[in-house]
Amino acid sequence: MDISHNYTKIENEKQMKQFSIQNSNIQWIAFDTEYTTEKSYKPKLCLIQILTQNGKYVIDVIKVGNINLFNDIIINPNVLKITHSGEHDYKILNDEYQITPKNIFDTQIAYSFLNYQYRIKLSDLIGSLLNKKIEKGLAASNWEKRPLSNEQLQYSLDDVIFLKDLKDILFQKLSENNRLYWAQEEFKTLEDVKFYKENLLDEILDIHLISSLSKDERIFFIKIIEWRKEEALKKDIPEHKIMGFNLIKEFVTLLPHGEYYILNNRRIPKKVITEYLPPLKKLLNSSSKYYVEIEKQIPPSDFDKPEFELLTKMSHLFIRHLCFKNRIRPELICTEAQLKFIIWNEKFETSKLFKGWRLGFVGKEIRNILLSDEELIIKFYNMGKILETNNGKNSNSNEIGELTALGFREDIIENIPDKWMKSTTLLLNQLPENHTIKQVPISQAALWIREEVRPILESFGVSFRKSQNKPWELKKDVS
Repeated sequence: MDISHNYTKIENEKQMKQFSIQNSNIQWIAFDTEYTTEKSYKPKLCLIQILTQNGKYVIDVIKVGNINLFNDIIINPNVLKITHSGEHDYKILNDEYQITPKNIFDTQIAYSFLNYQYRIKLSDLIGSLLNKKIEKGLAASNWEKRPLSNEQLQYSLDDVIFLKDLKDILFQKLSENNRLYWAQEEFKTLEDVKFYKENLLDEILDIHLISSLSKDERIFFIKIIEWRKEEALKKDIPEHKIMGFNLIKEFVTLLPHGEYYILNNRRIPKKVITEYLPPLKKLLNSSSKYYVEIEKQIPPSDFDKPEFELLTKMSHLFIRHLCFKNRIRPELICTEAQLKFIIWNEKFETSKLFKGWRLGFVGKEIRNILLSDEELIIKFYNMGKILETNNGKNSNSNEIGELTALGFREDIIENIPDKWMKSTTLLLNQLPENHTIKQVPISQAALWIREEVRPILESFGVSFRKSQNKPWELKKDVS
């Protein structure tokens, strides 16, 4: 979509004051930022694109320097801030200027309450709701280099010109579905100063290889992560340029056995060994009390605690199923990693899963599953009715064929262990009640069973057998 934007460029303090005066009484502002991350420890803010009822603006942050008049709008609770995936923009502003936004509407978050798709790209959302297309070919531009071309500035404005229209549509849809207060509660997360504070534990939990390490290796790993952050800050370079995760793992697993194994490791560059081996040796032998407390909160690997894995997976499967039925992406509720952390640390009251809209949506059921001593029962519903519909006058041969190709027409569950774990009744209703095949194709149901349910059941002792006489048979009350 080729759109030529008329905009006001802001490159000095005088133009910044004119912008502030002109927009002193606005009710809303839509904005986006452009920044670079390749050279410095923190992202470098380069450009701010803005839409208000008074026009379009581009603030050249590198030239202006002082953007406090813009920041005043961000913290003004009387002005609605409209963004798409605005958490990145707000984090940069908070980190650089120590401000916390007020009165937010984020279109990416809003759409997550209306569709199973999570973290939808802005271009896709514009295409879906407005049937318009924007180009994304300049996303990797060098936004630090001056002068910026007109093409770059025009491109940057594409990210804001539709935000107000998207907000209006999403606000209406959320209201119609009685989910507006859910979204507004989620927006409030970005208005909490705690959201912007760095947390070493949260950073560690996001590193997947931590689960493959032993207890002592984890402690050393955590030490190095914190040390790496301090080194990167001193040198003002990205953390990965100090040492990537693969190199950290080499030091973590080998250095405790002696520096000989580091010196003779061909995967570790000599420059890294020369510069960082001495401080890492000192770090290895430093006090571990603080890091031990962090390590205790890291959930064990699935291999070490299979029952814990079962409890986590089945609880999260229930969340995913409920989200599927209600067109909400599960990550908005709780990721499997987050749920694992909650269960391991028994944070059944303090976690956001058991507060606000999440508590009413799924939190009470999950809390019952985790705290109850009752036997787990799995029930499957609706599949018989679906097949009757498909095999009748509304039959779709392509869907039946696709189901057959998936290998499910002759599979039936044969055996489920009498008691899997301490838990409560768990109902897995694959499809919503009163559905129609047009709304939920049978192939979609089969995919859900095949990809989500069957692998978990099989991994914990559930067996399947073939039935030659019936196209599909699934026990409806198996315990």
